[in-house]
Amino acid sequence: MVQAVLAVLTAWFATLPSSTTVEPPPPPPPQGIAGDFVVFARGGPAPAFAEEVSLLVQGLPVRVLDGDEVRERRRWSVCPPMWTPGRRCGVSPLTVVDGDRRNDIRTVVTEGEPTGPCLIAERALPAWLEGLDQRVLQPGQKLRTCAYNYALRLFLDRGRIVAVDLVLNEP
Repeated sequence: MVQAVLAVLTAWFATLPSSTTVEPPPPPPPQGIAGDFVVFARGGPAPAFAEEVSLLVQGLPVRVLDGDEVRERRRWSVCPPMWTPGRRCGVSPLTVVDGDRRNDIRTVVTEGEPTGPCLIAERALPAWLEGLDQRVLQPGQKLRTCAYNYALRLFLDRGRIVAVDLVLNEP
């Protein structure tokens, strides 16, 4: 009798959901160099970077990464020029893009200028960026709202990323 009850309980417990949660795979990155950048933001290998990569926020140059610095994720944290420096000032284009994975949003490449709700207007870009190829990464439409929106402009020269401009939103 005890063995029969144990067998029933064991069978019943086997049907309960496991306490280990299997994380779903991240949304796939876009194709091309923009997708390579998304993979890098998620912890993968670096895309084709130039020897120097300029980081901009809202069109304003903030930092230049030289040589191996560009592959060091911690170097990508910048303080937007319009923010008052403080303990929690840093924002990273890598973290912003990786937020799409954490929110189960597909990062997409959009055409033309960054668009969407509540993006802060940019200043004119530095003249040296004029005429360069660019790709614009934004969150897919699933969650693009004033509370969650950004644009990341990748500027390319001869197929290599030479500048990254983070366009923020204002809630």
